[in-house]
Amino acid sequence: MKTKILSLMTVVVLSMTLNAGVVDHDKMFNAYLKGDLATWKKELSSYVANPSLTFQDKCDVANYLYGYIGFILDSGAKKAELEKWMTYLDSYIEEMMKHKSTKSMAHLYKAGSYAFKAKTYKKIVSYGIKSVGELDEALEEDPNNAIAIGLKGNVKFYAPAIVGGNKKKALEFYVKAVNILSKKCPQTYQWNYWALKLCIVEAYVGLGEKDKAEAYYKQVMKAKPDFLLLKKSYESGNFGNHETSE
Repeated sequence: MKTKILSLMTVVVLSMTLNAGVVDHDKMFNAYLKGDLATWKKELSSYVANPSLTFQDKCDVANYLYGYIGFILDSGAKKAELEKWMTYLDSYIEEMMKHKSTKSMAHLYKAGSYAFKAKTYKKIVSYGIKSVGELDEALEEDPNNAIAIGLKGNVKFYAPAIVGGNKKKALEFYVKAVNILSKKCPQTYQWNYWALKLCIVEAYVGLGEKDKAEAYYKQVMKAKPDFLLLKKSYESGNFGNHETSE
């Protein structure tokens, strides 16, 4: 009996190991909180070079690529560097589009990819239209896709009012996305969840609601005292172009 129990435990442990994937989510999340892009770059470099990535691995890596490209784009990365990472992201998107279960996220990442290209190649209108189209597709596939809802918030927050920009509406999207992820947040999306909380603080600041911004900021920092990226962004007021460590 004892031997059978030990054998069963071995199978369970082995199964957990095999299903763990290559991505170190805890390391990536902790690096995000500190604004440590150097760690993200190092980890992502090893992931994309791994010939044994499973489909799930690629889905996980795509999410971090989506975040990383956005960060380095805001930080003024060179075109060649951006193109390198966008090539990896686009290849994973192509695979994700083939599966119904990942199609909504694939459209979301494609919306991000077009947004990155719009800024990289200074073709705001042509790529911008494609980006919005892909975002709509993502939400059509899954109306509760919290990451897509958050991106919808970004579009509303940063767009000029003349083309539909609305910071108050953006805040509503951010709050809705956080509420969805509060109920169920896969490990891969930890950084997205806390990034949305940063966006809520930024939205309050952008709306001139300083008391609400301060209250929400303190609430988030109490829950995550090591959220240095938010701390630096809030204290400097530099939300749109976050200072990160390279």
